[in-house]
Formats: sequence, C-alpha cells, structure tokens
Amino acid sequence: MHLILLKMLIGSLNDPYYSLPRESNADSQKRAISVLNPILKEHIGKKIAIGTHGLVMTLMMNHFDPAFGLEFLNQLKKPDIYKMQFEDLELKEVTRMWND
Repeated sequence: MHLILLKMLIGSLNDPYYSLPRESNADSQKRAISVLNPILKEHIGKKIAIGTHGLVMTLMMNHFDPAFGLEFLNQLKKPDIYKMQFEDLELKEVTRMWND
C-alpha cells in the first residue's frame, strides 16, 4: 500500500475527525448511518442487500460495534461480503459470507 495512503488510513481510523481537504471518516460514517438507519427501520424483519466499498462498510459496522476498525478493514478481501443481523437498530451478529 502506498505510504501516504497508509498514513491517511491509520490517521483517519485512529482519529475519526482526521481529514485531508475532504470529508472526514466521522462525516462519512454519519452520512452512511443517516441513510442506513431509515432503511433498517423500513424493512424490519426483512432481508435487504446494500453494496458499498470497504471503508464505508467498515465505518457503518464500526458505528454499531467499535471492534470493526483498521485491523478489520485491512483483512477485507476484494470483493468481500458480510451479513449483518439486526434486531431493531441493534447489531446482533456479523457473518462473513465470502469464501476465498
């Protein structure tokens, strides 16, 4: 990974307000959750699929469980698929669905 990109990723995941001259991870997370929460509320008890790239997926998952951070992001495969199970707006389980 390019050194500047690596420094940016480490800085941004260690400090959610870290930002280059663009949207911070905290801003991206807030924007993603503002879209995700209404979808979850509208489709309670139903199965839905949402596609995004790894960093936004990690930020969304991190909103519900801080264990999903830089280490999780670094181990993602491209592509990768995760199943997130919710009860109301509470994350109950995360399962990796992609087999190498």
